[in-house]
Amino acid sequence: MDFEKIAYAERENTANYRNYLHRHPEVSGKEFATMKFIEGELDKLGIPWEEVPDAGIVGHIRGGAGAGRTLLLRADIDALPLTEDSENLTGPKANVSENQGACHACGHDGHTAMLLTSAKLLNERKDELKGEILLFFERGEEVGYAVFPMLEWLQKRYPNLDGCFGIHVKSDLEEGKISAQPGGVMSGFVVYGATLTGSGGHNSRPDRCKNPIDCFNAIYSDLAGVRMRCASPYDFLTNAITGVNSGTKDNIIPNSLSFCGMSRFYNAEKAGKPLSEAEIAELKDDVLVRANGVPTYFAADIAYHYNKFAERGFHRVINIWGADHHGHVARLKGAMDAVGLDGNKLDIVLMQLVRLMKDGEPYRMSKRTGKSITLSDLTDLVPIDAARFFFNMREPNSTLDFDLDLAVEESSQNPVYYVQYAHARICSILKNLQAQNIQPKDCDSQQLMLLNSSEEKELIRKLAQCPQEIISAAKNYDPARMTHYLMDVATLFHKFYNACRVQGEDEALMQARISLCLATRVVLANLLKLLKINAPQSM
Repeated sequence: MDFEKIAYAERENTANYRNYLHRHPEVSGKEFATMKFIEGELDKLGIPWEEVPDAGIVGHIRGGAGAGRTLLLRADIDALPLTEDSENLTGPKANVSENQGACHACGHDGHTAMLLTSAKLLNERKDELKGEILLFFERGEEVGYAVFPMLEWLQKRYPNLDGCFGIHVKSDLEEGKISAQPGGVMSGFVVYGATLTGSGGHNSRPDRCKNPIDCFNAIYSDLAGVRMRCASPYDFLTNAITGVNSGTKDNIIPNSLSFCGMSRFYNAEKAGKPLSEAEIAELKDDVLVRANGVPTYFAADIAYHYNKFAERGFHRVINIWGADHHGHVARLKGAMDAVGLDGNKLDIVLMQLVRLMKDGEPYRMSKRTGKSITLSDLTDLVPIDAARFFFNMREPNSTLDFDLDLAVEESSQNPVYYVQYAHARICSILKNLQAQNIQPKDCDSQQLMLLNSSEEKELIRKLAQCPQEIISAAKNYDPARMTHYLMDVATLFHKFYNACRVQGEDEALMQARISLCLATRVVLANLLKLLKINAPQSM
């Protein structure tokens, strides 16, 4: 199959995509019409899609030739906050932005057009493909905010993603050619900004003022020296201050000056000192023993952790702290280094506060007058299984609204009830089959190949992710991965149950579906056990 010829035949279609997008650019965070356009085109192509909050759009092309790899194709969709000129050096432009203050000057219109065309060609041949192709249309690339929620979504939904491919237009590359090279091609960046506050006044008496412009001049002049001190001359690192805002009158020394800029690099570790070292370098002196001879709590923390590492031989120590102690993290890690240990072996998980909610309002227990509520108080109101599940539904850095009404509700809206009900439903299916003298039998690969409906394949794919989900939860200290995974498994099982009969089919298919039920029960029971949550056989 000559894909080059097939792709070339879509040249006009791709150009039409690009020209439309170029005329209707939208800046980062405002890509609402752009997203509607993309979603409309995916609908025309018959490609299912979903919006990932704050990240963009993901289209799904599922191959019809069986299981295979999962690959992601990515394009950015946002424009720059620039006003485009209607003419260039050769004359009027054929396509010009119609949105004042927004312009596709970085090629994202072309990237989106190429991905839409690729989606069309791949979807037309999906029956020949194995596995799944994800089409990611990324918002906010110019400011870098969308990639983090997208990565979080991928870690939860596709932790075993096999690869990601992106492409960027290049104005100095000859048309019809593609450039590929080892190592970094597009740089990473850090955006920074600061406000300098001085003391303004009339320019006739600068001696009575503290001019922030003088301070800025010193910072600007020192930037070249910072580059030499922090990075090797062989490593790529650029820095530029790109915006300065200060006074507006010729006879007034301003009170303040604000500036911003950007540093770019290919290797974050070689671009300068790692953040942990920078934090340690900026540590202030800390009091360990008060003037009255009484040690501070910081001294006790150091001694406690020294005992853990040096005397008791722990290889890694994990602390769980409240978020209000975030400023203490770098200090304690730095103290471990200072006493000859390795601060990197001390991991600290910061937990946000929990807010109890009832009837949609914050809830305070009348029998307590203090600000804190114990777990024993809470378990007087909700089952222990619900408490354990709810507390593990959010990442540590996310505030948790604990809904007391939902925790006791016996419906599909209650996540722990929904998951437990899936396990109980499987037990009920197996019990009914056993009452009719139908026993599970081992299935060979040929019988299992009968599980070919979309509901069956989705459930099988999700079950296969179980080991990686547990590993990722452990590595990231994030048990919320397991609760979210359990909810996904329960959802897919209920979907399978509603679409696929177990009893009443021919023997081979029935046994294959019984095997799928058994596998789902094992996964649900094992993960609930890890969370110390009951896996009921009936509800």
